[in-house]
Amino acid sequence: MRTAGFLGISVLIAVAATAVVRTQVATRQAVDVNGVPVFKVDPFWPKPLPNHWGMQQVTGIGIDPSNDQIWFLNRAAAANPDETGGANGRLDCCIQGPELMEVDQEGNVVRAWGDKKTEKWPPALQTVIVDSKGFVWVAGTAAQDSIEKYTKDGKLVWDFGHRPRADDKNFKENNQNTDAFVSKGRFQLDETTNEIRDLENG
Repeated sequence: MRTAGFLGISVLIAVAATAVVRTQVATRQAVDVNGVPVFKVDPFWPKPLPNHWGMQQVTGIGIDPSNDQIWFLNRAAAANPDETGGANGRLDCCIQGPELMEVDQEGNVVRAWGDKKTEKWPPALQTVIVDSKGFVWVAGTAAQDSIEKYTKDGKLVWDFGHRPRADDKNFKENNQNTDAFVSKGRFQLDETTNEIRDLENG
């Protein structure tokens, strides 16, 4: 009886180990003959957005390092009138939705927020970055846009600032001016050195 029990357990362990190996092989990134990753477009991802929301200009995509979920910026404010007919009943789709969305690996919207009513929200959206502490950084490219740091639920916690005066239409940036900067929308976040790096001007 003990031998039979031992053999049964051994077989279960072997089967489980084989299943784990197969799973690892199945989820491994596909590569070509030179070892370069191969990607394929999935036309059904993400899934249709809820609430008849439309998708306009997707300008920024960021990956949450804690769970590999995808955050993207959707310039809903740039929608053409015929893209938002659902708001006035002319079309079944679409209604202008939030401009920042979090989507899981299956393509489901997990969180969605951000529009002109959101504090310090940039109208010319460009970049979204999720840091290792769970904060979401958003930036835009208009002169009055800046870099903002939010919680994942959309609460503003920090604003980079350094905007030129709104009434100064002739503002020109140069390397002597440290009070105001424009084109802050393209940036990188270096958490090791705790620095923000401007991709526009090096």
